[in-house]
Amino acid sequence: MKFIALHILRSLPFSCVNRGEDGAPKSCIFGGTIRARISSQSIKRAIREYLKGKNKDFFRGCRTKHIVKLLTDFFKNNQVGNSEDLAKAVTSILSDKFEEGIRTKTVLFLSNGEIELIGQAALSVNEPERLVEKKTPESSEEKKASKKKVKKTEEPVKAVEDIAKKTEEPVEAVEDELLDIKYTASEKLTKAVKTQLKSLKGLTAKDTADIGIFGRMVTSLDINVDSAIACSHPLSVHEVTNEIDYFTAVDDVAPNKGAAHVDEALYNSATYYQTIFINIDQLKTNLSVFTTEQFKVILDLLLRGCMLSLPEGKKNTAFGITPPSYAKGLLIEGGSPLTLANAYEAVLNPSNNGYVENATTVLKQEWDKQNKDLGDELGKIKAEVEFPNKNLTDFCKELTDSCLNISF
Repeated sequence: MKFIALHILRSLPFSCVNRGEDGAPKSCIFGGTIRARISSQSIKRAIREYLKGKNKDFFRGCRTKHIVKLLTDFFKNNQVGNSEDLAKAVTSILSDKFEEGIRTKTVLFLSNGEIELIGQAALSVNEPERLVEKKTPESSEEKKASKKKVKKTEEPVKAVEDIAKKTEEPVEAVEDELLDIKYTASEKLTKAVKTQLKSLKGLTAKDTADIGIFGRMVTSLDINVDSAIACSHPLSVHEVTNEIDYFTAVDDVAPNKGAAHVDEALYNSATYYQTIFINIDQLKTNLSVFTTEQFKVILDLLLRGCMLSLPEGKKNTAFGITPPSYAKGLLIEGGSPLTLANAYEAVLNPSNNGYVENATTVLKQEWDKQNKDLGDELGKIKAEVEFPNKNLTDFCKELTDSCLNISF
């Protein structure tokens, strides 16, 4: 296996870029002390958003439960009369579980191009042969006598199963009435859509680069794609205590001076260590539909995204996004990806220049220690680049070019 390893140090000022259910910045215990933490999920989403902003042709993956809406829009653009009915029928092939509001129960990760391929497969079936009027299974004889009417409400979204339990109605009956499902997919429509779905596993649409990077898992469909990237949760290299920010909002019109609103929020500041691994072999397999030059563009953007992207929690009240202070980029052939996080199991003390200076020194020492202790098990180092010794453009270019030299 060939992979890129990025070991990144970054200091964030007073901020709360990623908070937990209690509203406080996330944390964990490492080395016996409380460390600040940023979730890897939020990091990956930030990278996806960065990539979309930089190239809207290659990166059009969309994670959503609202597949019905996307398909309805596609069918309307193709002048299909019963667009929503057809969209519901096609979506039921992708996911047989719905929630109120015509949402699939699970999030699906599809690109615009893949939605179009699925829609075109549906349109390949002659219109009279696409839909079959749905017949709802009857409830038991006892329930028939006192059948309760299912009503659409303004209550928060609930799963169809929950509503069925409350109304003592079969799930299918609730789904039909609440979600206004009148038709089901015909055998011909189901076959056409499922045949098209088989191609999605190979990522044949040329706007699926983000799906090729981050992967896709769907339990009900065979369209899974193995991820080519692994992100650690960034952890602070030192102990961290959250700070309480007491704030007020003043009413500009009220006759008596004073606060119209008083509240508290939690923030912190920390120097973080982060690891990101990119499996070049898997990435090449997933992005086989792209040319070598396009692959080069995608990899360069991905490296930039890994270096620059952070979640933007509370960015309007405590903006704290910063570039890396230091990064070591490695291209390794063979061996297994290993984090250097144990360099910070013992908390660091700041130097006169802050935490980054000592954190960089300790990171390099841990890398040298792994080289000495593990030897060939680390694999062959094909490229080694440091930021800011090399500026961001040169850092990403050297790693990208090295990958192309040994992979193509």
